[in-house]
Amino acid sequence: MQPPLYRLNRRLNLLIVLLCLALALPVAAQALTRKVAVVHYDPKHPTTGQRLSDYMGWADAQTRTNDFVSLISSTSGGYLNYQVVDFIVLDKFPTKRYTSQTYTWNSYQACRANTSNCIMPDDADYYTLMNVDTNLTSRIGSKQVDEVWVYGGGYFGFDEFAFKIPGDDPMYDPSPYNYWLYDGRKKDLPTSNRTYFVMGWILENGFDNQIHSYGHRIESALSLSPVGRGEWHRCSYNTPYTMFICTEIDGPNPACGDVHYPPNATSDYNYNNTRYVNSSCASYDNFPYGSGSQSINSSAWGGTQEGFMTWWLSHIPNNSGYNEWWGGDMMLHNWWHYIALYDDGLADLRPTSITYTKSGLQYHFNSGVENAGFTDTGSFNVKWYVNGKQVGHGGHGGVAGQTTVLNGNSALIWNFKTTGLHRVKFRVDTSGHVSEVDESNNTIERWINVTN
Repeated sequence: MQPPLYRLNRRLNLLIVLLCLALALPVAAQALTRKVAVVHYDPKHPTTGQRLSDYMGWADAQTRTNDFVSLISSTSGGYLNYQVVDFIVLDKFPTKRYTSQTYTWNSYQACRANTSNCIMPDDADYYTLMNVDTNLTSRIGSKQVDEVWVYGGGYFGFDEFAFKIPGDDPMYDPSPYNYWLYDGRKKDLPTSNRTYFVMGWILENGFDNQIHSYGHRIESALSLSPVGRGEWHRCSYNTPYTMFICTEIDGPNPACGDVHYPPNATSDYNYNNTRYVNSSCASYDNFPYGSGSQSINSSAWGGTQEGFMTWWLSHIPNNSGYNEWWGGDMMLHNWWHYIALYDDGLADLRPTSITYTKSGLQYHFNSGVENAGFTDTGSFNVKWYVNGKQVGHGGHGGVAGQTTVLNGNSALIWNFKTTGLHRVKFRVDTSGHVSEVDESNNTIERWINVTN
């Protein structure tokens, strides 16, 4: 008979193995809410007062918004939840960027009757949208609003999407250069202290085109994030994103395809192709642990653009956790985070330089804590060391993204017993509680020549 201790150890070992297996399985990321301001350019008829959208028989902007909020919540696995905090209806046509002309009711009807009457260049003035027609730039800066959705009609001049990165400095530069990943999308948007997106949707088009436009926003955000590293090419094995968008005509291992090309497509917009291919798309539900493939064709998404876009969105990874990727970069397993937040990927805590004042052998040390990332940290632990020995520890209040805190509990009073050189060290997030871009820069130290 096996001794009781052996049987106990065996059970403990089995529990440990099961726990490790459970921890290895992907876990959905914690839900995120993003605040949206909807802007609807919908001028009134000069005589009857009827709104242009009603006169033209276009879709209802409120209904479209509700449907889109539901779609993104569903396809992101409940992770990304948009909250409409303002619905602004403007009784005007948008201002054009490159001309002083602006549509009137009659001139717009003339444009729709004959496109030679339309104002060209067609581009809308995004600066006027954000700073004149609304005050949304300041509201984005103060985090009252996170992004903007604009509705209107054809020839209003709004692109499918636009976005502005502070300093026009993406996490990764397009490689090779691709105008439409960023430069062609920033338009004349005002700079804010954080990245924001402006969706441009035409109400006379179908709901499938609204999802299509959002899909292109996803392509840019992921291409310029750590999962894409600036690449765009389908089936490049350099990044997880370029493998995700692989199609059968571009590589031997098709996965999910991209907005224009399903995995079995042979041309742009080929959403109803019944040709079967072996696709690994479903394996991305378990990213980064997934593997395997299955034979699929257009029946997997119903053979329509809306069906494909819904299917494609539903396979974008949304798992918790992160790991080190190429070149020491940190990559989130939840790609929706880059889509919704972009530059709010992870925190990055760094102690500032150690300063001090003295009175005899008593020294008052201090250091600040900088969060060079974009995500708020929550509280964490700090420790002080003198000559390699821990002499102080405690909790530190959370540090918001892109800020430095000088008085959050980062001080030490120490009485030296001897003069001469002593090494003082300050370390933040000692328990590794905060997920950071760089875990190696949490310590600062300084040699002090102690005198009476």
